[in-house]
Parts: sequence; C-alpha cells; structure tokens
Amino acid sequence: MTPDPPAYLDENLCMRWAQLAPQAARNGSLTRNSVDAFARYIIAEQQYLRAVQHMFQALKVGDVSDASTWSQIQDRFFRECQAAGKAFGLTPGGE
Repeated sequence: MTPDPPAYLDENLCMRWAQLAPQAARNGSLTRNSVDAFARYIIAEQQYLRAVQHMFQALKVGDVSDASTWSQIQDRFFRECQAAGKAFGLTPGGE
C-alpha cells in the first residue's frame, strides 16, 4: 500500500508523489515511517529543477553572474536530492 503524501505538500508536489511513490512502496523503501524523508526528496527535486531553469534563463539573456549564482544553488539542491533519494533509489528528474 502506498502511503498518502504529507499534508504540507502542494498540488504539484502531490502529483510528483503520485508518480514516484507507488514504485517506492512496492520495493519496500517507502513506508509510513519514511514519508517525510520521501517528501524531502520530492521538495529538493522540485527546487533543483527550478534552479536549473533559472540558470538556463540567465545564460539565455547573457547574465553570467546570475547564471553562476543559480548554478551554485542547483548544485546544492542536486546534492540534497542525491542524499535524500539514495534510500529510495531516486535521482533528480528521474523516474
């Protein structure tokens, strides 16, 4: 049985939960006790993907300084995704 997402996740994060959670529950890595850790991964993944978008937008308009800042931010969220997703076999933006 797939645990419900925590109430603090917004609609978009709940949609991502619905995509990823069933497999994680089937393989036994997502349980009622790991709901918050799984939510942490989904939140970090969303922040990583947003930072990547901001970085590319800055590069598109030629703002190298802003792109560098967003690159550092996306790197931080990527590392957080890796750490949070390790227990679930997940990587940022992956299925």
